[in-house]
Amino acid sequence: MMLLPSAEESLPWLLLELKAYVAKYGNATTAFSSTWDGKRIQVTFCPRRPLRVSYMCVHSPDAAEIHVEPTILAMEDDLTLLGITVGPRDDVNDNIDYYVYATRKCAIRI
Repeated sequence: MMLLPSAEESLPWLLLELKAYVAKYGNATTAFSSTWDGKRIQVTFCPRRPLRVSYMCVHSPDAAEIHVEPTILAMEDDLTLLGITVGPRDDVNDNIDYYVYATRKCAIRI
């Protein structure tokens, strides 16, 4: 049984975990951007066939401080809005970066 959809296959729907993992993982969907303080950040979409839960991984190759699990705020078609807290632990509520991740285009747009 194949767990991952093929690159050509389009799933009509999926389940997505509401929190992203802070983990170094990459695949063909990995997209890159920068945090508010100029550090690189990457987001990877990990699709799973329903009824399995799809998820996202967030990582900073430049070691940006990510103390709170990133949150999936909304998803529509191939767009996902993520809230990622980046910065010192004492400013967790003040340093939220928002990213729009486009799955089909494999790019993050701010």
